[in-house]
Amino acid sequence: MPIYPNIYQTLLPGPIVELRGYLAACGLRGRLYAYLNYNGPTGTARDELAEGMLALALERGALTSGQTIVEAVSGPFATALTLAGLTAGHPVTLVMPEDAPAMRQESLLRLGAQIIHTPAQAGLAGARALAKATAAEKGWYYMDWLNNDDNPTYHRRVTGPALVRSIAREGSSIVDSIVIGVGSGGTITGAGETVKAWTNDVRIVAVEPYESQALSSGLTGSHGIPDIGFGLVPGNYNSYVVDNIAAVTTADAVRAAQRDKHFPLNHSVSFETPLFDGTNAYLFSSEESPEDVIIGREELRERLAALKGQLSEFEAKILPPYLSGLSCGEIAQRVGRPQKSVDNAIQRVRRKVARQFSSSGSSES
Repeated sequence: MPIYPNIYQTLLPGPIVELRGYLAACGLRGRLYAYLNYNGPTGTARDELAEGMLALALERGALTSGQTIVEAVSGPFATALTLAGLTAGHPVTLVMPEDAPAMRQESLLRLGAQIIHTPAQAGLAGARALAKATAAEKGWYYMDWLNNDDNPTYHRRVTGPALVRSIAREGSSIVDSIVIGVGSGGTITGAGETVKAWTNDVRIVAVEPYESQALSSGLTGSHGIPDIGFGLVPGNYNSYVVDNIAAVTTADAVRAAQRDKHFPLNHSVSFETPLFDGTNAYLFSSEESPEDVIIGREELRERLAALKGQLSEFEAKILPPYLSGLSCGEIAQRVGRPQKSVDNAIQRVRRKVARQFSSSGSSES
């Protein structure tokens, strides 16, 4: 077995697969490929990015052994960074708005992260400002993943070369376009620069939420697409490698995710708040159209208020802690009932909510 000079060199690119079934289900012609990168401990593309950024920071001397890492983040990258940092011997402190999802915060605390809260109204900008100030005051390493060139550098070294090797055939490309959702901007910049250095015949398309078009118009707002569209143009984003920007509505994203192929997974009602910055809560049944199921917080409150009369005393008692992010086991301990009873009650509430939404949709039409 070889001995590697740093952990970065052990990181492997994900496989690229052809999505024939999905293409046919959408009624589209041509060929569609997906770069799969979810083999890390959190099952997201953020795992190897976090490890790669730590390795690169150590490589250039910006991060020292055992130094505490601080970052302003609450989404999937927060989990990946916590695991990568603690595994490498770096304490991790996360700065996030006080209204970040309770379930995510509890999960991060259990993993070993420390959390500092900022006022909800200050948003991501307030969290980033405090993270930077805290790092300067305490001598910690502020990762600043939205503006840190280690982010696109990882993709220049790993993701970009993997794409070029996969699509190159006899000096030309087998694909016309590469489509990348923009969150931190690292993937589209690093991979885009690598592809453009090889050929200018492949279009690089950036995807952002229609409801929050920071890249194309500067107009931002709430949306329901996780892990992209942070409401700003990240410093990592290199617009010169981007040929087109596509704005996708939350409704279209939901519709695409709810194809019949995924019916067994999607036939449910979710009470969770999307785990990313600046979003609406959502609550939906797969039997409804995306236009009906994507609702804001005010409408959610109204529908829950209308639902109260349909709930039993026990169901009404467990719903608030469930919505706040507590697990069925935690709720069971709080109310002194078996976990199975709590789980069954939650399932009954889900069905009642689905009927409530269905009837509301019928009356509105």
